[in-house]
Amino acid sequence: MAPTKVATARELRARVAAKFGKRSEALSFPEHVTLFEVPFDGRIRPGYEGTGRRSRQRYDVLAVGLWPSSKHLVHGFELKVSRSDLLHELRDLTKSEHAAANVDRFWLVLGDRTILRDDDPIPASWGIIVPHGRGLTIHRDAQPQPGLMDRSLIRGITTRALVHPRIGTEVRYRDGLQKGRRDGVGYAQAHIRQDGHDHERLAGLAARL
Repeated sequence: MAPTKVATARELRARVAAKFGKRSEALSFPEHVTLFEVPFDGRIRPGYEGTGRRSRQRYDVLAVGLWPSSKHLVHGFELKVSRSDLLHELRDLTKSEHAAANVDRFWLVLGDRTILRDDDPIPASWGIIVPHGRGLTIHRDAQPQPGLMDRSLIRGITTRALVHPRIGTEVRYRDGLQKGRRDGVGYAQAHIRQDGHDHERLAGLAARL
């Protein structure tokens, strides 16, 4: 199956959730619970040393292992859908290195394999995931990270775990509503066209009488 390009971060998130959220008939919960946009306290801002003020950072996706076979590891994911987006990240790795240190495994998920170059300065411990068909495949495996799990990350996981189901419900409701509107408009337009055709046929019959 040939690799395919993924144009949006939203689709990449969905693919990560599908890959790491495998299910089993023997268990009622997935291999990993996947959470989106998980916040934590980032590196200290320049000029604020000693003040306790830090920048706010987020994991694009976080996956927490639930199955024993997952070793209950915490995986962090940084999503990049364009070459420019990747280069911007690589210019200053301080933010991402801090994010990587908080989890057990850290992954760079690319929307297109071709945006990666052999000489890109990607830390050797980071895993790389790329699109493959309708899913994702591991291009390079991730190596163990410190897994510091500071309190801000634990707070972020808890907050996102409470909010995420509601967000998912709202997204499904909004998508369903939009689909219903599209289907309703299409149904109405089809009937209008059919009524027009019927009117034309009737007018033609009347003209021949």
